[in-house]
Amino acid sequence: MSVKPDYDWRCHACQSLNCAGNAICKARGFKAAASGQEIHAAISGKPLERWPSRHESQKHLRERMAALSGWKKFFAGLLCGMAAVGGLIFWLSLFSLAADGMLAGMAITGIAILLLAGLLATGGGDQR
Repeated sequence: MSVKPDYDWRCHACQSLNCAGNAICKARGFKAAASGQEIHAAISGKPLERWPSRHESQKHLRERMAALSGWKKFFAGLLCGMAAVGGLIFWLSLFSLAADGMLAGMAITGIAILLLAGLLATGGGDQR
């Protein structure tokens, strides 16, 4: 479904004036209702960057962890477990409204994720 403005509008990409009721710029074919990312891509000439899906991200993480050496793989597993425990502490503290438990859970999870990111960035696998 395209948005057709009920007023005269200027194209975000080429600044051409377009009449009310036009959903697409007559000069360049750019949408009247475009996202900020689409506008930036059109102005800069760079292609629109697509974020990887959750499935793609999980697959990439598994590949990176599989490429680690023995002790690094073990340490990465410990860090994943540490992040899970931190999440569990946060979740349980959330129901009892214990602020100190929630902060501890967030801190444990955050530290584990940062250490895991550092480990994956420095060891094994292709660098993206």
